[in-house]
Amino acid sequence: LRWIRAALRWSRPGGGDGKKRLIALAEWHFEGGAAYCDACGETCPECPYVVQAPQSADGLTAWAVVERCGGQVRAGMGAPYGLDFAAVLLLADAMGARSPLLADVLPRIETVIVRSIQKQVTDGD
Repeated sequence: LRWIRAALRWSRPGGGDGKKRLIALAEWHFEGGAAYCDACGETCPECPYVVQAPQSADGLTAWAVVERCGGQVRAGMGAPYGLDFAAVLLLADAMGARSPLLADVLPRIETVIVRSIQKQVTDGD
């Protein structure tokens, strides 16, 4: 758990910490962007997958975990209310993708994933 505590103090030297980029990418991905891009069939230069692509090794590993954690939810009364952080962090550990950035950005991305799943449930998808 030392790496989680380190995330509270961590930032990438010489620029942003990558959180805004990952959060924007998660919003696009989980709120319908993946389906939009699949239907498009092309990679556009202005596509959020290109514009918001992670720029660091930590960003790439964090995104690899985020893409796979959408099914790791806690639910009650028929609706999801949060991510199972223990399961997500075990997934990250199994993938060799633990990073302070992941631990730092996960609570913000949790709201994006949960909101997306709740919308799918209410829309009947």
